[in-house]
Amino acid sequence: MLSIIISLVIGLIAGYIASIVMKLRSRDIGTTLVIGIIGSIVGGFLGGLIGLYAASGSIGSILLSVAGACVTIWAYRKFFRK
Repeated sequence: MLSIIISLVIGLIAGYIASIVMKLRSRDIGTTLVIGIIGSIVGGFLGGLIGLYAASGSIGSILLSVAGACVTIWAYRKFFRK
C-alpha cells in the first residue's frame, strides 16, 4: 500500500513539474496526476532502453518521470492536436 502512495506522490510531483516545463495550461490535480503516472511509465521504459534505472522514491525516479511526462505531453501535442 505504501508503494502505491509513493508512486502517486511521485506521479503528482512529476506531472506538476512537467506541466510547468511544457507550459501546459491545465494544471488541475487529476490531469497532473494522470500525466505524472503515464510519464513515470514512459520514463521508466525509455530509461530502461538506454540503461538508466532509478530506485523507487529517489530523485532519479522523479527525474525519469518528469522526462517521461514531458515526452508524453510532446507526443500528445504532436499527434493528437490539430
